[in-house]
Amino acid sequence: MVREEERLLGEAHTNVAFNACIAARRGLSPRIHDLQEFGCNIGMGSDNMAEDMVEVMRTGLFMERVRREDGRQPTPEQAMRWATVNGYRAMGIPDGGSLEQGYKADLIMIDFRRAHLVPRLRVVSTFVHQGQGRDVTDVMVDGQWLMRDGTVLTMDEEATVAEAQLVSESAWARLFVRRPDLKPTPGWQPMSGTAR
Repeated sequence: MVREEERLLGEAHTNVAFNACIAARRGLSPRIHDLQEFGCNIGMGSDNMAEDMVEVMRTGLFMERVRREDGRQPTPEQAMRWATVNGYRAMGIPDGGSLEQGYKADLIMIDFRRAHLVPRLRVVSTFVHQGQGRDVTDVMVDGQWLMRDGTVLTMDEEATVAEAQLVSESAWARLFVRRPDLKPTPGWQPMSGTAR
């Protein structure tokens, strides 16, 4: 059966952000294969939940396999491409997402010596199926190290996380003041003790 929406998106060469974890939470299953076949560029997104890109790749892989009723398609390599090369294309960066001559010096380094990454028969398959975000030890973007040995170099990570908590508590507290009809869920308590 022809999917008219997917065909129209494909004819327009639309970039699609496959937010697999959000889709799974809502019980949705976008027809990724059809979108690709018609000409869309499939990237991946993590939206506003806690999932990192490793979880997003894995969830996208599983969701699409369930939707297709095919335990082998898409492959882990296809899911990795959605999250790397295709993401660069979606952002209009043609020379990124792959280790090739003339491309930007972007890379991630993964520690495969961890127990959950053994046995390792195919590197990409192992990482997509079994990896965790904390397995990424080093990140370089356009020749600049952003993370080394698990430490973020471009910001004070601890202070940024603490500030994010305070900002979120403040935003929720203001909402509850402006909207007395909304009640905090049981157990909601700002970690800071008082929200700004």
